[in-house]
Amino acid sequence: MKKLIIGLLTGFLSMSGWSACTYDLDVTQATLNSEEPGSLIFPNRSGQKVGFNIFSTSTLKYFLATNNNVTLNSSGITVPSSSIYAYEYKFKVPKNQLLSTEQLLFFPVAHIGKNGGQSIFLSNVGYTNASTENSAVNKFTISDPNANTSLVELNISNNSNDYQYIGIYINPISKQAGFIVNGVNKGYLSNYTLPVINSFFMIAAGLNGISPNSPNIGKEVSIELITDATKMTQSYPTGTTDICGNTI
Repeated sequence: MKKLIIGLLTGFLSMSGWSACTYDLDVTQATLNSEEPGSLIFPNRSGQKVGFNIFSTSTLKYFLATNNNVTLNSSGITVPSSSIYAYEYKFKVPKNQLLSTEQLLFFPVAHIGKNGGQSIFLSNVGYTNASTENSAVNKFTISDPNANTSLVELNISNNSNDYQYIGIYINPISKQAGFIVNGVNKGYLSNYTLPVINSFFMIAAGLNGISPNSPNIGKEVSIELITDATKMTQSYPTGTTDICGNTI
């Protein structure tokens, strides 16, 4: 019995020493006022999840989330340099198209690498629901901003799921980014050239033209950045780790 108790205690202490792999989206309004004038912090913030409930507005409201220190031009985080690593985005967006006069978007939802004074887009995801041309859409777009090319478009009109998942895996050896959309692995779709020394995440969203009588008033819109291996939902290439180097 004594050996059993000691074994359980040892296991518990080992578990208690484990720390979650997190990324703080803690930028303050004061920082945004200084670095990104005109942008707002997300009103709903919990851990690595940011969002808002759709509200009436006749002018563009633009929200931004990132790490507070990165916005102040610090070096960012150090990601694995010799193994594939991954992270995910969990979106909650309207299931149906908005009115053509209403505009809602998440863009850019980006992971950006740094090499000295140069920035390198490692991945970029966008979501639009209605557009400035009043052409009603409800879709995600995965793009390669380094080549200014759209790679995947996913129309989610009439989708019955509450959440949409996009998994991204970065291969620092081949300098490629792969994408998994709601369980479907699209493979490597984009490339970058310079090695990444540090990196940071940025989530931006905006809405405009929302009428006080809109049926979408009060609906939750959110995105969660998932960086911890134990919380990931998609299937990645063998040996993939989270951004902290923990095997998924």
